[in-house]
Amino acid sequence: MKKPFIHLHTHSEFSLLKSSSRIADLIKETKNMGMPGLAITDLGNMYAAIDFFNQCKSAEIKPIIAIEMILANKSRHIKKTPDLDGTSSLLIYAKSYEGYETIMKLTSIAWTQGYHDGFARIDLEVLQKHNKDIIIVMTQKKGRVLQFLKEKKRNKALEYINELKNLVGAENLYLEVVNHGLEQDLIDNKDFRELSNETKIALVASNDTYYTYKEDSDSHEVLMCIADKITLADPNHPKFVNREFYFKTPEQMYELMQGYEDACENTLKIFNDCNCELKFGALYLPEFEIPDGYNEDSFLKQECLDQIPNRYPEAIILELLDCLIKSDQSLKEINFTDMSREQKLEFTSQKIDERLEYELSIIKQMGFPAYFLIVADFIMASKNMGIPVGPGRGSAAGSIVAYLTGITDLCPMKYGLYFERFLNPNRVSMPDVDIDFCFRRREESIEYCKKKYGIEKVCQIITYGKLKSKAVIKDVARVLEVPFDVANLISKAVPDDAKNLAQGLETSLELQKFRDQYENLFSVALRLEGLARHTGLHAAGLVISPKIVSDFVPVSGYDNGICSQYDGSVLESQGLLKMDFLGLSTLTVIADAVKHIKENRNIELDILKIPLDDNKVFEMLSATYTAGIFQVDSNLFKGILRKCSLVEFEDIIALVALGRPGPLGSGMVDTYIDNKKDPENIEYPLYELMQKTKKPSEVLVGVDIAMKNLLKETYGIILYQEQVMNSAVLMSGYTMAMADELRRAMGKKKKSEMDRHRDLFVQGALKNDIPEDTSNHIYDLIAKFAEYGFNKSHSACYGLITYQTAFLKVNYPQEFMAAAMTDKYQSQESISYLADDCERMKIPILSPDINNPSFAFMVDEKDIIFGMGAIKDVGEKAIEMIELANSDGPFISIRDFCCRVDLFAVNKKVVEHLIKVGAFDKLEGTRNQKLKLVASAIAEGQVYQKNQKIGQKSLFEAKGKIRNIRDKLDDDLSVSTVEQLEWEKELTGIYFSGHPLDEYRPFLQKTIKTSIHQISDMVDGSKVVLGGLLSDFKRRVSKKGEEWISFTLSDFGSTLDCKVFSRQFKKVTFRVDNDQVVLLSGTKKVDEFRQQVQFFVEDMELVDYIHESAKWSMDLCLHLNKDDIDDHFFESLKSIVTKHKGKKDLNIHYRVQGYDVFLDLKQDYKVSGNLSCMQELDALLSDEKVEIKLTPPVSKFR
Repeated sequence: MKKPFIHLHTHSEFSLLKSSSRIADLIKETKNMGMPGLAITDLGNMYAAIDFFNQCKSAEIKPIIAIEMILANKSRHIKKTPDLDGTSSLLIYAKSYEGYETIMKLTSIAWTQGYHDGFARIDLEVLQKHNKDIIIVMTQKKGRVLQFLKEKKRNKALEYINELKNLVGAENLYLEVVNHGLEQDLIDNKDFRELSNETKIALVASNDTYYTYKEDSDSHEVLMCIADKITLADPNHPKFVNREFYFKTPEQMYELMQGYEDACENTLKIFNDCNCELKFGALYLPEFEIPDGYNEDSFLKQECLDQIPNRYPEAIILELLDCLIKSDQSLKEINFTDMSREQKLEFTSQKIDERLEYELSIIKQMGFPAYFLIVADFIMASKNMGIPVGPGRGSAAGSIVAYLTGITDLCPMKYGLYFERFLNPNRVSMPDVDIDFCFRRREESIEYCKKKYGIEKVCQIITYGKLKSKAVIKDVARVLEVPFDVANLISKAVPDDAKNLAQGLETSLELQKFRDQYENLFSVALRLEGLARHTGLHAAGLVISPKIVSDFVPVSGYDNGICSQYDGSVLESQGLLKMDFLGLSTLTVIADAVKHIKENRNIELDILKIPLDDNKVFEMLSATYTAGIFQVDSNLFKGILRKCSLVEFEDIIALVALGRPGPLGSGMVDTYIDNKKDPENIEYPLYELMQKTKKPSEVLVGVDIAMKNLLKETYGIILYQEQVMNSAVLMSGYTMAMADELRRAMGKKKKSEMDRHRDLFVQGALKNDIPEDTSNHIYDLIAKFAEYGFNKSHSACYGLITYQTAFLKVNYPQEFMAAAMTDKYQSQESISYLADDCERMKIPILSPDINNPSFAFMVDEKDIIFGMGAIKDVGEKAIEMIELANSDGPFISIRDFCCRVDLFAVNKKVVEHLIKVGAFDKLEGTRNQKLKLVASAIAEGQVYQKNQKIGQKSLFEAKGKIRNIRDKLDDDLSVSTVEQLEWEKELTGIYFSGHPLDEYRPFLQKTIKTSIHQISDMVDGSKVVLGGLLSDFKRRVSKKGEEWISFTLSDFGSTLDCKVFSRQFKKVTFRVDNDQVVLLSGTKKVDEFRQQVQFFVEDMELVDYIHESAKWSMDLCLHLNKDDIDDHFFESLKSIVTKHKGKKDLNIHYRVQGYDVFLDLKQDYKVSGNLSCMQELDALLSDEKVEIKLTPPVSKFR
């Protein structure tokens, strides 16, 4: 380097919304400019420290760990505005790892003790305690020294310098000089030179950097406006004085700092003094109390041995043996038929012991016994508190140690799950056990850990929000004053699958048009996209350390929101125990359902002991009745289930693995389904080789049989990552640990690693008599499947939850659906969807009852009672107050209710909404009568409650009489059924009093031969006529500017997305709107990617006017026999015809003495065919006697 200079005052994007410099760009420019090192001095935080360190090491430049700290001029504890007395800043650099620890302490204290008004602050008291192995640079523009000089307090400045010099030593203290092209800089630099000479404190030069390139200044200005939520046009918007705060070359710095060359050279002195090497690979687990006589290894083993009798009773051991025989080729040669029961038990128990000993040896070798004990402890503590915990998640289910200690609830040996997929002895890294807890009670498990290990040793994990493509468009548009509606359209034009804006612009013509129109918006957005925007808290992550967390990593946050400054991936690299306490609402649903079953049926159900071979479960799932079922309640899974029936639990495991975009897009799903339907056509990996080899060796035959056994459960395809691993073991002699490395290499598509493994695979296969060309072909095949292979351990665990929810639904439908609807209480759409399935199952849903109040949905024998928590604008507090008042006895009137409930929580809107949905229906009066009483009843209740507080009784109470609290109801205040149904639908998402289609039910049942549910089973492209209620109506515009519409059609049990494109929409003869009852003709279409059934409408008509349609034809026929005709029949028929004269022919099919006679009636018997006419004909005969045949327009439909 010709001129020695190091940038020491550089802010990265992690000085959130204050800097736009990306770390990668800064390192690249450092390298290009020939500088040997770099310091990042983010404001008050160390968010980027580890990533910065690693990137510098990769680029072969020295990373200088540093920070810019805010210093409270008085005390960090002062947070009242009048007493603050301002702040200043210091640059602090770590000379060693101890210096790094010092900076961690400083920033942690700043956040946890000194946070105020957006800034984390320390004070001199903190520096006096924590100053080991650091270098301090007193900043110029934001520093205390310059503040004192401006206040004409030079002596104070000298005192301040000397105070810091006493803390860290003169050799570790510097005064900053800068030149950003301002006259004042030269004056300030001169003053600092004088102070330097007087105090013997050296000067150091810097360029306070906030953006990497000079041309970034404009976009950086926009970034600051985003931070302050202000527009660029606002004269008060934040901006720098010029464009000089960018990353300059050493030559530029020397030119700017003429006369201060020594200050530039001193940057190299700091560079040489800072030699902090961070530590990786260490393990810092919290201390776990071990009973006397044990160490961690022996205690973990004893815990496992103690649980073998519980996990493996004799019946389970024998069942396990059957599974082992199916999956382990080496056991095929053993004659189990002649074995006694005791011999089988002994043999299988030995296999269990071998697996346990193997896993314990690896766990001990890797130093993780304490990890398993810690995790098992808080899981078992949660279970003992009655908190539902999931059966497992991820690869941990592959461990028998995890199973025996209660971490998981699925036997890995039974389902062919591999320990090495979870813990690989060749890859030393912390185990990763994610746990699902009941969403409602997850916090109790977290609190247990805080109490057990100490709150100072536990903290949450930070996350970083980014300026993503759609968000950055909106943020920049707001600053540039682009209209909100336009910004919204541009944001929506970004393709969902685009990785970034640049890729979106390549693929979206619409986005390109917007770019041409709003060039500046896109120019700025492209520069800012991907920058860190804000911090958040990981929803489930928790760190548990052996000592105070800030001894190991920096923390931030304040009050109760303490979290690490490093995200999850960095925390693992620092050796800390990171646990994910994931909230899974399905576990809450299962727990609620089990509770309902106990209350409603007095059955104690243990969900872990239900049989896994209930045919009703497989039949229900195969019929795609998946509403409410975990994991498979989506169009994607329904599309698979329609083509592929389930017959055993292992099919559900496969289903969970198949239901992802990767397998669908690759054709894997279709191959699986075809092979499942016709197993004879399966071509296993060695099929071609075995076909052309006349006399295959015993070794080759053995490998072929082993591969068939391996892939038999997935019908010849490699669906699971475990199958990828075992293929390498069987074909090429890999160890399981090596096979896991192969899986990882293939999954991440690391070419160098894949090439290395190809050689190993081919050479190993040759030893099994597999030729090189065949093994290369199979290697490519495995690699292809590995791209989409799924973790079987995870699939098995989630498949179990899928089965559990399906078992509950098919065997205890009321209890399960009530629990499922409680889970979705915030979504009317979800409640409506689940209610439709209840109607299919003929489960009545009753309106809530004010005298049986409950936030949750409840079960009453065969009925479900709607939960008050799902009523719009009726909150939890209001329901709690209603329950409290109701505990003193039932409410007998609106007035009684308003006198007894807390009217602050139960306001007028709450009372009105409860009345409208029928919660007061069991009390005297109609809903409208009660609604009219609400205002006066609340006023009376307020007076009554006020008097109760001051001890004053009403007139009647004073005389010892009973208060007359019955409602005085007005007459003639009934409400129409339609209005009542509208109330119910608006406030709950469903109907209680009936259904809007009830009036049309007979007509629709006669004319519509296909229900919406049935259309799902029809082949793609089928032509169908449908009828139902129209909702969610939207007008849309095509790219050609033509109008088209979409809506949802509902019948009595299901819903369907419908589209009417512009050509067909032009033919619609009525004004389309929500809540219309319509008939549709059109075509079933399936969105192949989303597996979503849609209906493309060819023609549509209102049911109320179908008899007048010029396009749809209607034929009417009465089916009669001699029993239908009496003396008054034709007289009654004539009366109906006269009343409803029209143009429709009325035909008669008469069955007499085994003959069919068809009669065409005279012209006088032509009718209108309207609904009223149909209803009267039904009343004269019966529903089945009156036939209506509808024919849609012929031209396009057929």
